[in-house]
This record gives sequence, structure tokens and C-alpha cells, in this order.
Amino acid sequence: MKALHYIITAAFCIAAVCSKGQQVSAEVGRVNTTFHYRDSKGNSSLLLNPETHFSYGVGYRQSIKRNIHYGGSLMFNEYGSNGVDSYLIHMFSWNVKYAGFEGRFDWDFIKTNNFSLFIRAAAGYQFFIGGTQQIDKETINLSRVEQFNKPLWFITPSAGATYCLSEKAAFVLSYRYGYGAAHGSDEPASEQLHFTTNTINIGLLWSLAKCKYCKDINY
Repeated sequence: MKALHYIITAAFCIAAVCSKGQQVSAEVGRVNTTFHYRDSKGNSSLLLNPETHFSYGVGYRQSIKRNIHYGGSLMFNEYGSNGVDSYLIHMFSWNVKYAGFEGRFDWDFIKTNNFSLFIRAAAGYQFFIGGTQQIDKETINLSRVEQFNKPLWFITPSAGATYCLSEKAAFVLSYRYGYGAAHGSDEPASEQLHFTTNTINIGLLWSLAKCKYCKDINY
């Protein structure tokens, strides 16, 4: 319930800012996730493989200058991994779902009237909303597992390109790297789990009234 409260609060904040923003966006992508696990002694006792699932996001963007922007987004991600223990005896797999929000800054380092290349600095929080772990043939609900029920802070730098389809709509293709870890730990020597992600997104960017991001250099 606390995670849902945070997400709803962030949604209202983004909606309020978006009402004055210059662009809104929607995107979908494929996220490849690697789990990094260490036990309480600091040993990496599992041999884990990445899995690929879907990622979704909606957001807004406000322009500071012609090529500098700030904004935020709400997102939903599905993460997964599978592998075996170091003795090749037990098989493991995870499938987890997170929802969250992030703030971001974009810089169009190359921009013409129709095309731009950008880099993005972004960070935010994601909250566990469901998932399971399978150990051999046993399935475990992860809702009460400490490593998953804490919020994850994520750093997500990105790079991408936009191509204008009209004066008010642009196609966006981007790559996003992510590093996420649980916020806080009860004990310094507790088990540690963090994620690294690689995401390819496609989406659309729409300009709102009186703002022509594409084909117009005068805001």
C-alpha cells in the first residue's frame, strides 16, 4: 500500500507539471535484466543469466532552451533472471514486476529542424508490485522477501534519437542503461541484490498547444 501511495502521488505531481509542459511522451521497450546476488558473507554463489521482458512508460518534457529539457515519467518494468547454484545442483528463476517514477534531463547535442541526437541523465525509484521465485519445482511469492519489498533506486542514463513526423509529433528511439539497488539495508552484512538493465525503447513525443518542438526553432 505504501508503494501504491508513492506511485499515485508521483502521478499527480507529473500530471500537474505536464499540464504546463511542452511535450508528452509514451514509450514501449524490451528490457534485458541481470540480477547480481551476494550472500551475507559477500560471496556470489549463483550463476545467473539475464532475461528479456517488456518495459512501458509515459511522461512529459519541458524545454529550458532549444536543446535542453527536463521532465519526468511513470514506468512499468518486468524483470527476470535464471540460473543455477555454484554446485550446478539447484535451478533458480525470478520474474518480478516494478512500477515507479524518475526525473530526467535531456540534451540534444545534435539538432536540426527534423532530427536530433540526445543524451539523458535520469534517476528515480521503483516499487515492487508482484513476482515469484522458482527454486527447482518450488514457487515462492516474493511479496514478503526483504530484497524485493524495499524500494529500488535506479540510475538510468540514456542516449537516443528523435525524428519529426509532423510539426507536433516525433518518433523516438533510445537505449537506456540502468543500475538499481534496494534503498537501505537492515544490517551491513545482509544479503545483497542489485539489478543492471539494458533497455531499447521506441515511442512518440507530442508537442502541446503553442509549442512546435519540430520544425520550429522559436519556442
